[in-house]
Amino acid sequence: MEQSFSLSLSRENVIVVGVTTALIALFVSLFLLPMFFKQKALDNDIIALKAEVEEFNQLKMLHETLDRKLATEAGASLPPDIVHQSLISKDAGRIMEILQNTVKAAGSKIISIKPEIVSQNAESQILRLNTSISGEIDSFRVLLMRLLQFSYVRNIETLTIKAAEQELHLELLFTVEVQ
Repeated sequence: MEQSFSLSLSRENVIVVGVTTALIALFVSLFLLPMFFKQKALDNDIIALKAEVEEFNQLKMLHETLDRKLATEAGASLPPDIVHQSLISKDAGRIMEILQNTVKAAGSKIISIKPEIVSQNAESQILRLNTSISGEIDSFRVLLMRLLQFSYVRNIETLTIKAAEQELHLELLFTVEVQ
């Protein structure tokens, strides 16, 4: 017993099946594939953002640890209270050299120094020094500690640390008294 199965399709049916198949393929290629690739790109973006958030959290924990460590070390490493004395006028011309040597000894580099006379009377004058220094955060800490040890440094008015290309910049405005 031989069975034979034959399916006779008319030309119109073949055209309908072909057009329907083409429309389905067109729908998939125009709508579903771009949505798939867009979803894949969004998934990759989410993975990248999760990695950034994780890195931020690690940096935040490191920052908090360093802040706590700095707070505990700051009290122990601050210089004792200093009686402010004026810089002797014969050394006033050396203030730039003294500052450059102090910055160099701290491991930083001076970008600019802009001195300005704030006040002057018969007994003394007050100089304001606007400095820009490049270096690392540890060298800035050492520099500030050394500056505060000079008895003629009256006060630090502003202190700003900015991140530059591959280094940090310390913008420091402080006053010095000269007799």
